Amino acid sequence: MVKGLLLLLALLPLAAMAAEPDVWIELESRQVELGQPLSGALHTRGIPQAPTPEDLKPLEQGFSLQDIGTVETSEMEGVTRSRLPFTLYPRQSGTLILPVLAIAGRHSETLSVEVAPAQAQGVPLAVTAMVATANPWVREQVLITMEVITPDRFASLAIEPPQLPGFEVIPLAGERTRLETAEGERTRLRSGLALFALTPGTRRLRLPPVHYRLDGGTRRLFPLPEPELEVKPLPPYVPPTLPVGRVRIDSALEGGEVGLPHELGFWQLRLEADAVPPGWLPPLQRSLVNNEQIRFLPPQSEYSAAANVGGVNARVVHRVPFSALGDGRLALPTLTVDYFDPATGRLERAVHQPPRPLVLGIPARVAIGVLALALALWALPGLWRRAVARWRCRRERGAALEALGLAEDDAALRAALRRYAAAAGGSPNISLSALQWRLGREIQPELISMLAIASYAPAQAIDLPGLRRRLQEHLKRRRCARSSRG
Repeated sequence: MVKGLLLLLALLPLAAMAAEPDVWIELESRQVELGQPLSGALHTRGIPQAPTPEDLKPLEQGFSLQDIGTVETSEMEGVTRSRLPFTLYPRQSGTLILPVLAIAGRHSETLSVEVAPAQAQGVPLAVTAMVATANPWVREQVLITMEVITPDRFASLAIEPPQLPGFEVIPLAGERTRLETAEGERTRLRSGLALFALTPGTRRLRLPPVHYRLDGGTRRLFPLPEPELEVKPLPPYVPPTLPVGRVRIDSALEGGEVGLPHELGFWQLRLEADAVPPGWLPPLQRSLVNNEQIRFLPPQSEYSAAANVGGVNARVVHRVPFSALGDGRLALPTLTVDYFDPATGRLERAVHQPPRPLVLGIPARVAIGVLALALALWALPGLWRRAVARWRCRRERGAALEALGLAEDDAALRAALRRYAAAAGGSPNISLSALQWRLGREIQPELISMLAIASYAPAQAIDLPGLRRRLQEHLKRRRCARSSRG
C-alpha cells in the first residue's frame, strides 16, 4: 500500500507535464491600455526545433510586435523546453484575439485581451491612423499619418524613420495645434511618414510605432498601420527621371527689367512640386542654351522640401547668371517640364513664359534721355500756363463763393455767379440760361429758375437765403478742371 502511494506521488509531476500543451502563449496580463506594452512569451515543450520570430507573425493581426528577445532553451528530465519573449502593442481598443500559433504541427490556444482606450489626465485620447492610398503608382507619394487629440499641452509625436527596401522614406515634421472643444482645451498632434515605392508589385509594410512623448520621455507607443500596397507600374512611355506629381514653374529677374549689354544679370528659376522629393525634380539647365542674343553661366541651385503632415512639397531655386549681347527686348527661353499626374494617370506638361527684359546700351540711353529732355522742354511752357490758369481759377472761384455767401439780394447772387463762371473763361455778362449750360448738371435747373423769378418778383416771393445756401453747396463740389464745357 505504501509503495503504491509513493509510486503515485512520483508519477504526478510526469502526469502534470504530460497534461501541459506542447505550444502555448504566456501573457503577463489579459488587460492593457492602448499605447502601453504587453509582455509575453511563446513556450514550447518537447519540440526539437526552437521557436523563431517568424512563428510570431500571426500576432501582428491586431498588435504591433516589438522587442523580440532571444530564445531561452533548457532541458529537464530529457524534455526540451524553449521560451521566446516578446512585447505587444495593441493597434486599437476593445477585445483583441491572439490567434493560434503553430510550430512543428503543434498549436497554441487562442487568447483574448481587453484593450482599454488610452488616457491622459483622466481623459481618453482620440487616436486616429490613416493611409492615404493602398494602390499607388510607382514613385507616387503614400502618406501614412497619425493624429492624437490629448489634454497634454506639451506632448508631441515622434517617429524613427524605418529602413524599407524598395522605398524612399521621408519623415514628416510633427504638428501641434490648440483646439477648443466642448470638453475644454485640447491639443491635436499629427505626424507620419511619406513613402515612395520604387518598384511595382505587392509590398507589405512593417513600420515603427509612433512615440507619444511628454516631459522629455516616451509615455506611449502607438502602432502605425501596416498596409499591403499594390504598387502600379508606370506606363512604358514615362522615363525614370520624370516626376510623379504636379509641377509648377515660375521665374523673376533680379534688379529690375532694364539692363546693359554684356552686364551680368541674374535670373531666378523656381520649380515646385507637390508630393515629390526635392532630389527628383528635373534639371532646367537643358533649356539654358546660348545664342546670338544671350549667354548663360553655370547656375547656383538650392533644394528644399517642406515635409509636413500635408505631404512633401519640394522646391528648387536656380540662380542663373546671364549677359545680354545686344540692345532690345531679350528673349529668355520658354521653360517646359513634363510630369506624370497620378490623379489622372496621364502625362502632363508645365509651361512658363519668362519676362522679356529691355536691354539698352549707353548710346541708346543717352538718345532716349535727350529725347525725353526735349519733350519736357517743349511741354513745360504749356504745363506752366495750365498750372497758372488753374491757380487763378481756384483763386477767382474762391472769391466768387465768398461773394455768393455775402449776397443779400438777387443782383448780388447773379453777380457772384457770373464771377464764378468767368473764373473758368466765361463772359462776365453771361446770361442765366448760358450760366446753366456752363455750370453743367451739378446745378439744378430749378435753382436758376428761382433766381430768374427773384429778379422780377417781390423779395418775399422766394426764399433767398435758402437759394443762396443751395447754390453754395452745389458750387463747392466743382473743380476747376471740370469747370469749362466749351
